[in-house]
Amino acid sequence: MNAKNLFVVGWVITAITAAFLILEYYTLAPYIFIVGLAGAAFVGLWRANRMKTHDLVILVVISIIVAFFDEFAHTSSGVLTYFDLNIPSLLTVMGWSLFILVIITVTEYISRTPLMKQLNKFDKPEFKILPALIAIIATIILIWAQGYLGVFDPFLTGVYVTLGLVSLYYSQLRSVGWNLSILISSVLIGGAMEFLGGIEGMWWYFYLEPMAWFMVFTWALRTWTILTCCSFLGVKLKEVL
Repeated sequence: MNAKNLFVVGWVITAITAAFLILEYYTLAPYIFIVGLAGAAFVGLWRANRMKTHDLVILVVISIIVAFFDEFAHTSSGVLTYFDLNIPSLLTVMGWSLFILVIITVTEYISRTPLMKQLNKFDKPEFKILPALIAIIATIILIWAQGYLGVFDPFLTGVYVTLGLVSLYYSQLRSVGWNLSILISSVLIGGAMEFLGGIEGMWWYFYLEPMAWFMVFTWALRTWTILTCCSFLGVKLKEVL
């Protein structure tokens, strides 16, 4: 057991729990969230035990930093509102690092499937970039289709442009199978989290719906961006996994 790594993830879990209690989210009785948090905590602790402490700390810190700017952009623009009404909410800012660990873990297993290994035969720039392009195009279409173009302010628009550009850059660094695995895991896990938290009243969107569908693909852009920033700081992504 890597005691240092367990301490790092334990600190994150403690911070999330403290925010959950201090900000009175418990009054909503969000049992699905609690079960999901417990599952994410287990996966996070298990994955962290196999990582270098240096890599884990950078991943956690980068996740928190990116989360702060991303969540601030969404909440300050009015696109997203949290139960605690903070801009942004400490609960989600701290929760991102644990959530990213889960996405990366699921991504690893998906990338090991025979289909993804077969797709790696097409490791050319024009194919590597496809998963990121799919996420970007789907996000733009859904933002427009749900009437959110007029809600986006310049800062939030800048955040999305940055996420998109960094995602396109990252897609050139890894294989087609890996990029597609991130897209799939992010959409599935991110979509489930957004929807379930929304129906439990933990957050809502501008038109008072529990989930804005473009947020499903936003999680892929967020994941690619965080991993890119980690690579700039010397994290060896293969060893992280």
